[in-house]
Amino acid sequence: MFYLFSSPGKSNVMDALSFVMGEKIANLRVKNIQELIHGAHIGKPISSSASVKIIYVEESGEEKTFARIIRGIFL
Repeated sequence: MFYLFSSPGKSNVMDALSFVMGEKIANLRVKNIQELIHGAHIGKPISSSASVKIIYVEESGEEKTFARIIRGIFL
């Protein structure tokens, strides 16, 4: 369980969760998938890729991993 308080970054966390769970780009706050790379939306990406990984642990201890990677055409 995690809590999101009234502070900057909540939308980024929700975008990352939605992205890693397979949400369509049309439902996120970007026009294309490469905009998810930090700085890409202003033409100054700091990396050529971005990734998100979530490990969900069931009450039984079983782990489920969700991961997604995107690569840009930058740098």
